[in-house]
Amino acid sequence: MKAGCGIDIDHIPMMNYIQTRVPRLRAPHIHGVLQDGRRSFVFMTRIKGEPLDRVWKTLDNSQKESIKEQLEIMFSGIRSLTPPPSDEPHALLGGGIPRRCRDARRHVRVAEKPIESMVEFNLFLTTDPHRTETGRLKMIRSFLSSDHKFVMTYGDLHPRNIMVITSNILPSDVFTPLVKVTGLLDWEMCSYYPDYWEYVKISHTIHPGDGFDDLVELSTSFDWSMAQGV
Repeated sequence: MKAGCGIDIDHIPMMNYIQTRVPRLRAPHIHGVLQDGRRSFVFMTRIKGEPLDRVWKTLDNSQKESIKEQLEIMFSGIRSLTPPPSDEPHALLGGGIPRRCRDARRHVRVAEKPIESMVEFNLFLTTDPHRTETGRLKMIRSFLSSDHKFVMTYGDLHPRNIMVITSNILPSDVFTPLVKVTGLLDWEMCSYYPDYWEYVKISHTIHPGDGFDDLVELSTSFDWSMAQGV
């Protein structure tokens, strides 16, 4: 169970939509939500294991490669999905209710209106209503690509959100413990975004010196574009 004030529950329909269409995805199943004023209680299945950030530095290359392969299977299923229908015209990108794009890399920014194209998404990324538009910002915007495809996106790929179990029972021909990815946690950012967005998010949540540089390197071979990172 997750409980607290200000818990985002608007992502749950999108999360359920993804889970029902990607059988090989491992994630908590939401059983229900109770709300008492500003306080919310989200009842869900418990994912076994421990966060990957606790064990990553103890794993050898073959174990890390195995984790990458398991994640690739899950993400290929996620990224193959088209978005669910929206009740609001022109609301293609983003998630939540109503469907909106969010950029939470420095602070949470939510688009004020629906977004349905790369041009509109680039404008959202490079516009801040609290700052004056400068020539430099316009120049940066002019270099942003507008031909990316859109895919379903998890949006929070950090080792703390990846649960794993290391097996102590080994086949005779295996010399290192088997590592199984048991689930992905924290789906609040799951949305429909340009194909490069997953990589942008992981490159902003994992910083040099954190000890996870090789995880970022492994992720670069995933099937997502890295042509644009803003």
